[in-house]
Amino acid sequence: HGEVRTAPQKPIGVRALPNLNYRLLHNRRCYPTVFTMFSRGCPFRCTYCSESAMRSYAGYAVDWIARQLDHLQKELACTRIGIIDPIFGMGRKRTLDIIELMRGRGISYSLESRVDVLSPDLIPLLHEAGVDLIFWGVESGSARTLRRMNKISSVAKAKDYLDDARAVLRACMENNVVSLTGLMFGYPGDTQADCKATLRFAAEISRIAAEVADRTGIKPGFVPFATPTIIYDGTPLANN
Repeated sequence: HGEVRTAPQKPIGVRALPNLNYRLLHNRRCYPTVFTMFSRGCPFRCTYCSESAMRSYAGYAVDWIARQLDHLQKELACTRIGIIDPIFGMGRKRTLDIIELMRGRGISYSLESRVDVLSPDLIPLLHEAGVDLIFWGVESGSARTLRRMNKISSVAKAKDYLDDARAVLRACMENNVVSLTGLMFGYPGDTQADCKATLRFAAEISRIAAEVADRTGIKPGFVPFATPTIIYDGTPLANN
C-alpha cells in the first residue's frame, strides 16, 4: 500500500538451518556442478575486500556439513562441488574432520584459501579426498603492497607470507592439484618496483612448476590469474 515494510531480523543457529530444497530446481538431476558453503565471512581484514563488512566469520558445524553433503548427493546427480567459503581451512582439527566427510564420495572439489592458513601438509589429504583445484589469493610479491593490502601485519612478515605461498603452491604441484593463483595489479600506491616484484614471484613459481615436472614426470597445473584492482564500496580502500 505504498509503504516500505521491513521484516525483523530473526537470528537462527547454524545447526537449525534447513537443507536446501533442491526439488525447486527444474531437471534437478541435470546439474553436474553445484556450489555449497562450509563457512561464511572472513576473519581477515584485507583493505580491498568487502567480505568483512558484509558478515562476520562463522564456521558451520561439522555435523551440519555432513548432513548437507549427504542431502546434496541424494537429491542431485553432481560430480563436482565448488566450496565457496571465502577462506577454507580455518582450524586444523575442523579441517581434518571436513576432509574425512569429503572423502570417498566420488566427487571432485574446488575451494579457495589463503597461503598462510591452509597448511602444505594438508594438500595430499585434500587431493585424496577429491580436491583438484584451489584458488589462492596471493595478490602480490611486493612486501610494501602486501602491507598496504593488510595481507600482512608488517613489512617484516612478507618473507614468511611468501615462503608460505611457495610451500603450499609446491605442495599442490606435487599432488596434482591445480593452483589458480590470484595476483592484483595496479593497487593504489604501487610503483614499478612493486609490479616487478610480483612478476618475479610469478616467474619463480613457474620455475618451481618446471622443476616439479622434471622430477615427477607430471606437468602440474599452475595458473597465475592477474586481475586489475577493483575498489568496492564499503571497503577500507574505498574510504581512503
